[in-house]
Amino acid sequence: MEKMEKMTKAELKNYYNEEVDVFLHKDADKYKDDVIVIHNGTAIKIPRGKHVKVKRKYALIIDQSMEDKSIADAKAIAMQKETEGIKI
Repeated sequence: MEKMEKMTKAELKNYYNEEVDVFLHKDADKYKDDVIVIHNGTAIKIPRGKHVKVKRKYALIIDQSMEDKSIADAKAIAMQKETEGIKI
């Protein structure tokens, strides 16, 4: 992160626009549809089940979304465990 703070605006722009490989899991149930990612009003469609190149800024959004989902899932499990045994 410290290195990024020293980058110029042009270097940062190049960094975020650099293409990186992304692979999104695909199954026949919950994860079958393509993923739409929006950054500053620009949307892209990323297919599941194959390696594709996308700009880093979109890959970072996907990474953050997956991390947020993991945190939310963990909190939901913790809340469920807290309420087990409570009768209403």
